[in-house]
Amino acid sequence: MERIEGDYKDAKRLLVSVRSKLTKLASGKDTSIFLQGDLATSVKALNEITERLQNDLAFVPPSKADVWSSKIKLLIGEAMEIRSSVECKFSEINKKNIEEEEKKYIDLEYGQKAMSTEERKAYHDMGQSMSNSQRIANEINEMALAVLHSVSDQNITMKKIHKKVMDVMNVFETSRSVMRMIEKRQYTDKMIVYTGILFITFLVIIIWWLRS
Repeated sequence: MERIEGDYKDAKRLLVSVRSKLTKLASGKDTSIFLQGDLATSVKALNEITERLQNDLAFVPPSKADVWSSKIKLLIGEAMEIRSSVECKFSEINKKNIEEEEKKYIDLEYGQKAMSTEERKAYHDMGQSMSNSQRIANEINEMALAVLHSVSDQNITMKKIHKKVMDVMNVFETSRSVMRMIEKRQYTDKMIVYTGILFITFLVIIIWWLRS
């Protein structure tokens, strides 16, 4: 009995507290998020204690079961009613907040109260420009990703091409070295021939001079 009596008193106190907070919220005196949070916590606690009261009925003596069943049934009805009122109020506040945010957006977007026609147009153009810039940035980003994928796919091919080019360059360098050696040998051979010619010419002149 003590358990059900204690829970019943706690439930009644919570019911009064929830009504008081709901009245304050509905009157507009306090619409803070703190009050709304406190009210939601109180409603949750009230739901929990009413559920506990239904379980407490199992421990009530049969002679008093009907009385307590009627009292708890009435209390649960009041709790459900107040919970419904709180939910409606929260829904109303939420809808109002959404409308206010939309109104702020509209005022900011079109400047119905604060902006002149020129200012609205300038703001709209700025928004359009930002939107276009974002679109272009996205397109550039997509193009960059496509290029990166393409480069990645062609990486092996580029390496093969690079190797072939290097092979050709190596062959070219080798060919140049051989050509330099050939040119050097040709120059040496020419010098030998020219030296021989000069020597023979000089020898012929000497012989001719001696005979004369």
